[in-house]
Amino acid sequence: MRGRREIHSEPRVSSLPVSDSSPGRQATDPYWVDKFNDGGYQIVMAMCFKDNVGSANYNVAASTGMVGPLMVASWVDDYQITGSTQTFRAGTQVILPDGDCDTIAISGLESIASQQVYVLPRWSTHHVEDDKSVQKGSFALRNGVTASAVVTMLMEGKYLPIYISPFEFPPGQTVFTPVPRVVFWFQPALAQSTMITKGQETTCEVDMSATASATISFDREGKWNRK
Repeated sequence: MRGRREIHSEPRVSSLPVSDSSPGRQATDPYWVDKFNDGGYQIVMAMCFKDNVGSANYNVAASTGMVGPLMVASWVDDYQITGSTQTFRAGTQVILPDGDCDTIAISGLESIASQQVYVLPRWSTHHVEDDKSVQKGSFALRNGVTASAVVTMLMEGKYLPIYISPFEFPPGQTVFTPVPRVVFWFQPALAQSTMITKGQETTCEVDMSATASATISFDREGKWNRK
């Protein structure tokens, strides 16, 4: 489940490798570089994720940055998970244990990998254990208290939120599956780790499941292309 991935962007050409350890690129036509920056737009990246109560989706702006002729994003398929009382609300930021909010309970982040379970019997204790009943490529939350799940991924040397459950799960077990799809779009004034809803008009969704690399670009006509 682990592997380094990168995305680079340069004028008209970009490559986006997606294997266990891969680099990638994304390109923007110079015309749009100036236009987007003048309008306060950023490049936004989100990671697709799936739980066992819904379809694959993305609901957190994992990374945002200034639009340039060359842009690079890198991440590693290295995950952490925590229980939380924060619920999904579009436009608000995901709170992590080191965040400044005293109205949200957070159980504590733990590293988690394929066929492992984050066990949360009560808010005062938690641990991770192996569970071969969880399918390969997935991990789970087994909660004895009502809780949301927040998942982070290692990006640019830091663990950043990529997913929050759409609601608090009642006691039980929920399975989570990272989906090998990355989504890009341009949007003004959006902070990293902000909860989002699907509905951006012009997105580029890159399926990484059957390839070790890909090339995408945003052309002068305002269209994403994959080469």
